Amino acid sequence: MGKTNYVVGLDVGTSKVSACLGQLNDNNQIQIIGVGEAVSEGVKQGMITDLERATKAVSKAIEEAEKISGLDIGEVSLGVGGSHLRSQPSRGVIAISRSDKEITPKDVERVIDQARAIPVPLEQEVIDVLPQRYIIDDQDGIIDPVGMSGIRLETEVLIISGGVAAIQNMVKVVNKAGLRIKDLVVGSLAASSSVLLKDEKELGVALVDIGGGKADIAIFIEGNIRYLGSLPVGGDLISKDIAFGLRTSFKEAEGIKKEFGWAKRDLITNSGEIAVTGIGRREARKVPMEALVEIIEPRIEEILSIINREIQKSNLVELIPGGLVITGGASQLRGLEQCAEQIFDMPTRIGTPSEMPGLSQQSQDPGLALSVGLVQLSLNEEMETGHFHKKGKAKLFEPIERWKRWLEEIF
Repeated sequence: MGKTNYVVGLDVGTSKVSACLGQLNDNNQIQIIGVGEAVSEGVKQGMITDLERATKAVSKAIEEAEKISGLDIGEVSLGVGGSHLRSQPSRGVIAISRSDKEITPKDVERVIDQARAIPVPLEQEVIDVLPQRYIIDDQDGIIDPVGMSGIRLETEVLIISGGVAAIQNMVKVVNKAGLRIKDLVVGSLAASSSVLLKDEKELGVALVDIGGGKADIAIFIEGNIRYLGSLPVGGDLISKDIAFGLRTSFKEAEGIKKEFGWAKRDLITNSGEIAVTGIGRREARKVPMEALVEIIEPRIEEILSIINREIQKSNLVELIPGGLVITGGASQLRGLEQCAEQIFDMPTRIGTPSEMPGLSQQSQDPGLALSVGLVQLSLNEEMETGHFHKKGKAKLFEPIERWKRWLEEIF
């Protein structure tokens, strides 16, 4: 393989930590060469609750990816999500200073800097600034203004910020695992790279990434994120209900959900009985499949209804004819697609990472959408620019440098 550069996407979730390692092959195709997973501990709803346990989980996932790929991992792209994220629209306007009035990359950088110069709460730091559109002398709908002529350049952006403490703790876990952070990327943006089609983003689509402890929502219109949200609901709620209802351990309930779970009673294709291991020394007992689905169905309907209300609150439903794409670990529940179509009243599909050379069956798991997407974002950037870091990108990720310095001071 001629290329030696590789990137690692790291997703530290409530239920699972996943690390995906990829590189460009000789044909400039993205190739996945290693995937590592570990049961997550010390993480809840995208935030660290126990540094040591979270660090061990990250280390285990990285070690597995290293073993499969045969490479030593020192640097990762980290996906972030959770209720601490905030999105805020802003607008910037500048005058074009060149005598020939031609717009340069520096002008674009200046107008974005102007748009991002808005007050941010002390407990928040800007993670990313996403341009939505450009306007030149009242001419709207400009995608790339560089090289065009005008007197005034405007832009509308979406500013995404994250909780300082939440991200500092996540960065600390990664550093304690012996890793450096290359990029800090909004999780929904990364997941969209691996599961959404370009046509869907352009037409208008809602992406819902349902993990163990949270559901991240992103609405794309005309190719850009227009709305970002997160809710504290996820697949762990279903597992807890199963554990309580069937009087078994959470671990056993999680396995039962994955192997036998259905979202709706009338969709069951394998009715019968399942063996449930009791807690402690209690003997295993047989439970009808219908009893399991009676526990799951009301909870998944509640979770989807909560997500639907959040999407309705965005006031963008009429602008997403592409419908709904659900991804994440919890999206693997059988019958979820049909259940969601009834609740959301829009076309729905389950989003899995797009096929690519070397992508094993394991890494086509919707639960790996975020980590695979992080790899795709970084490697697509290398193909576009010839190197991993775009010019000017440091400004967007300036907070990371401050967090790194903060951690260096502690250690």
